[in-house]
Amino acid sequence: MRHTGSIKRGCPFKLVGRYNAPGHCWKLEVVNKTHNHDPVLFEEGHPALRKLTDGEIDMVVTLHRQGLRHAKTKSAIKKRFRGNKCITRDIYNVVKLVDDQDKIGDTPMQVLENFLQTHGFTFYTWENPSTNRTENVFFSHEKSHTMWLAFPDLLLMDTTYNTNMYKWPFIQFRLGIIFATTGWYPTKRSSCLAGLMTD
Repeated sequence: MRHTGSIKRGCPFKLVGRYNAPGHCWKLEVVNKTHNHDPVLFEEGHPALRKLTDGEIDMVVTLHRQGLRHAKTKSAIKKRFRGNKCITRDIYNVVKLVDDQDKIGDTPMQVLENFLQTHGFTFYTWENPSTNRTENVFFSHEKSHTMWLAFPDLLLMDTTYNTNMYKWPFIQFRLGIIFATTGWYPTKRSSCLAGLMTD
């Protein structure tokens, strides 16, 4: 269970603002200037101070569509907009909102195929001729295929069931480690080669 806490401290400080319509300005009056806490050292802890402007959001969307990772996007935002207090989570939230809006009107399978196309995957789908329904999807990334050509000796297969949004079994093909008989360690670790979802 996630535990969250309020950042309210019961501080007695009070500031009253009154809008002056004829002068189109605000008048601020300090009613109580007493604080019961030290000044904030890290403004990143206050979501209201991390809110992105329209210009910053546009830049996040542009960099996301160019394939930049969230951490690098955050660094670019802070470099371009001095005084920005955003954290990586703020970038993630903007990207997720944009991606969700882009998916409106698409079926889950269309969303999957669009993702595979835009991220450089080679993929194949098999449809049932009688129902015209996609029942198998095989996909592999170009870098994974290149690694497999370099180390084709051993493949590991691992199947998980109903752990994705399509409720299909998912078979993962991984490059294995050759050891014991030859003492040769080509990859030092297992790397994902491809995936297969089947209905």
